[in-house]
Amino acid sequence: MWRSWKSGRWIVLAVALCALLAGCQSGVNSGIDPSGHYILTDPLTDPYSEPEPAATIDAQGPQEGELPWDDIAVQLHPRETVAPVNSEVVLIAGVCGTDNHLRTNRRLEWSIDPGSAGQFVAVGQNGLVDWLLGDFNRPRKVSNTFAIGSTSRSSVRLNRSNCNPDADTQVLRGEGWVSLTSPAEGVSHVTVFAPEVYRWDSRLQSATIHWVDAQWRFPPPAIHPAGTKHGLTTTVTRLSNQTPCERWRVRYEVVEGPPAGFSPSGATAVEAPVDSTGSANVEIFQKQPTPGTNKIAIQIIRPGDLPGANGCRLVVGSGSTLETWAAPGAAATVAPSALSGAVSSSPLQVDVTGPAQANVGDRVTFEMTIRNAGPAALRGLVVKDRLDPGLEHSAANAQNVIENRTLGDLAPGASRRIRLSIRVTRPGRLCQTVEVSGPGAATVSKQVCVTVAGGGSSTSSGGATPAVGATLGVKISCENKQLVVGETAKFAIELVNNGTTPLYNVRVFDQYDAVLTPTLATDGYRLENGGLAWTVDRLPPGRPTQLGVHCTCQKASLRACSRIRATAPGGAPVEDEACLEIRDAGPRPSPSSPFGQTPGASSDKTTEPKRTEAEPSDGLVLSVAGLRPLVTAGKELTYEISVTNKTAAALRQMSVTATVPEGMALSPLGTTGPGQTKFNVDGATVRFDPVSELSPGQSLTYLVRVQTKRPGQFKFRVRAGASSLPKTIEKEASTEVF
Repeated sequence: MWRSWKSGRWIVLAVALCALLAGCQSGVNSGIDPSGHYILTDPLTDPYSEPEPAATIDAQGPQEGELPWDDIAVQLHPRETVAPVNSEVVLIAGVCGTDNHLRTNRRLEWSIDPGSAGQFVAVGQNGLVDWLLGDFNRPRKVSNTFAIGSTSRSSVRLNRSNCNPDADTQVLRGEGWVSLTSPAEGVSHVTVFAPEVYRWDSRLQSATIHWVDAQWRFPPPAIHPAGTKHGLTTTVTRLSNQTPCERWRVRYEVVEGPPAGFSPSGATAVEAPVDSTGSANVEIFQKQPTPGTNKIAIQIIRPGDLPGANGCRLVVGSGSTLETWAAPGAAATVAPSALSGAVSSSPLQVDVTGPAQANVGDRVTFEMTIRNAGPAALRGLVVKDRLDPGLEHSAANAQNVIENRTLGDLAPGASRRIRLSIRVTRPGRLCQTVEVSGPGAATVSKQVCVTVAGGGSSTSSGGATPAVGATLGVKISCENKQLVVGETAKFAIELVNNGTTPLYNVRVFDQYDAVLTPTLATDGYRLENGGLAWTVDRLPPGRPTQLGVHCTCQKASLRACSRIRATAPGGAPVEDEACLEIRDAGPRPSPSSPFGQTPGASSDKTTEPKRTEAEPSDGLVLSVAGLRPLVTAGKELTYEISVTNKTAAALRQMSVTATVPEGMALSPLGTTGPGQTKFNVDGATVRFDPVSELSPGQSLTYLVRVQTKRPGQFKFRVRAGASSLPKTIEKEASTEVF
């Protein structure tokens, strides 16, 4: 009885309140955080981290007793994070229906497990309209470890009440939130329970928050004569009282550059304990003097045997530094190598690192570190890049030079890092020369070269493989290199884990030029900072994950690009871009886009499917459309078939046959027709029983639901005919599966 009332209450209340709801609009900025202490993800390991989206529910078909309007799962994010003590962590949960859309006005029960650290601070509140629509949950904090919430009918933005939009997060329509804090180190185990979810194995989700009391400072980049020894020191202290974090560990690892190791054995990776002064010290040296630059990755590790750690060894932060080895006795130059450059008496210090090898078609990333080693500030600094033929960048001019990028001012001892992603188009030893200059310092140049092998893994669509040695790789490609205004550019994104262990919480951000307007994207996206963002919960080794974006070409452009950046916790970002030329085809109306809405608005809209209509066969018109033109592999998709009698006489024994393409499978109970029309399935073919008579002007609609199995481009084919017509007509609908 309860389930029947729950399904019908919306009809009664919607009719009674239709006029009221037409004028009710909720704001997208709640302004709930005047303290500025909300922590949405792991702020200690990634200052540019983004909130994770809810995991997509795999459609397994209805369970016994399950009704079409039932809720099937609760979702929760982030599932695991690290936060400073006394900060405020926000957890977001949503309730998903059988259509994979979030449901509003659903009860959420939050609890902190007994023995866990932390307590609830606040729970997301609903408005008057939620109550009028039948949400009687009354969100409230019952105790410090138990709270009752609800999924809201409007999107809100949680902010820090400052001018930094990157610190904000979106709580979507159909989601609810709760915040918690802890004054001491430890672990919080939080459970959310959605009692209205029908599936018992999907009603609970859990999250883990690791509370740490620490801050750290990494060693700065340095230059020393080749063959000497140099000490590296990382300081780790408590955030609350500045005392040393004794017994914590700091891991140093040489990841790039000429052969080097740490004392005493020359190992390329070591761990050093934090001593009573808060310092973790190691010594790096070269067994054989070789000019060049080493990149040293650094991790801050909390041991598992400390109070509050619960036996969990935890990496709470990561970073890197550079050690440049200059040739002994060289006053101005360093012998060339895969990484080589110049050292001068100027207060400017310039270091450039990048891969030593690549393949044609790769996109390689170089990192520049520019430091003021003098006693006075340097002002008005500019950077110029000279690229060899075969190295391409969108900002380069006709001479393949990236001119005078303004760096600004550098205070004494300050440094600035710049990442540059360059595309490789020909084999050979290719170099770029970086020049930094300013009014108060002599020009300093640095050259870095990469050896490019012929062939490689480039594709005709313009994608690029990840840089050599990278654990996380990303590439983006565009189906067409030239389009006209109004046409659709289809971008395919591929993430790959080149390591041997899974990567978790991989964040992906897609930024596109203004002449491109996205109209479709893979499920799970968020609107952030003028682009699209996803979080991949788990990326296993050797199994690429695909994402996709379709963009409408709005204006003519010689180079319109979509740029992708992917980041795994503790690792450096990897980037790629795909570009095309857009030609003018005259004025065209701009299509509506679900991405053009105000940030925070509901994102569960889909664009109108493109319906293909066959030419009439003596008055019989057939059309077919996939109700979701873009779908993720493993999801379900419905095709709508329509037949119309355009003649002046009735058509008899009208038949419809559909063929499901390879790469899809017919979904159980997923095929319906007019008036309970029966059908037969023969392999991949669905034959609906003939309709005895189709009157003039009458239309019939059939629905065929399929399960996608793998990525690709597929064609769903339909054939229709009648006994009184001389021939049948055929039509197909194209679907792209990511």
